[in-house]
Amino acid sequence: MNRLRVIGLLVLVMLSVGAWLAWRSFAPSTPQPAPTPPAEREAFHASKPLRIVVSAATDPASNATSSTVWLERELRYLIARGKMRISPLGVEPSAAAKEFTLRVNLSANRSQAELSLLAPDQVVERSEVVAITPDSYLATMQSLAQHLPTFLGAPRSDTP
Repeated sequence: MNRLRVIGLLVLVMLSVGAWLAWRSFAPSTPQPAPTPPAEREAFHASKPLRIVVSAATDPASNATSSTVWLERELRYLIARGKMRISPLGVEPSAAAKEFTLRVNLSANRSQAELSLLAPDQVVERSEVVAITPDSYLATMQSLAQHLPTFLGAPRSDTP
């Protein structure tokens, strides 16, 4: 009689282990976490502060380096007049890394300017080459003033 009980107990254990293994194979596994979508890049809008960087290529024929401080000052005035926000001049680098940047690169002969709008992650959002008139500072600013509002998507200012 003991022998039948032991055999019955072993059969019961084997059936329960088989049932547990069968249940385990049909049970849903833990779902894999869905891949996180890449963070959406921030789009430029005229209400966001804009940092201005002006650089000029040097002409190897002439040793003179021309200053672009005047151009940066006039661009700041032009953009402020267009009712856009400008980053203050003394911005610390950590805050400047969170702002959009307008980069203006003048060619060596001052006949072209490359306008680039950089996102905070330093990816070029848009870029355009503008033909400018290098006759005078006024002609240069007039050429840039015609292209900048459409390039930056500035709001229309109907006030004189």
